[in-house]
Amino acid sequence: MKDLFFRIGVGCCVVYIVHLLAGFFALFYGRPLSEYTLGFFSCLFWWIAIDLLRDVK
Repeated sequence: MKDLFFRIGVGCCVVYIVHLLAGFFALFYGRPLSEYTLGFFSCLFWWIAIDLLRDVK
């Protein structure tokens, strides 16, 4: 159970860091967070979710 919380924490940190990086890129390129970033976030979210669900079983 402790491992599960650890993985959730790490997942949140990864998503937060990626979000910051995406924000910086959006500033530099003068382009809002587009479908590329949204697609990346959804892939990352599903990857973390599937990984967690696989461990719970």
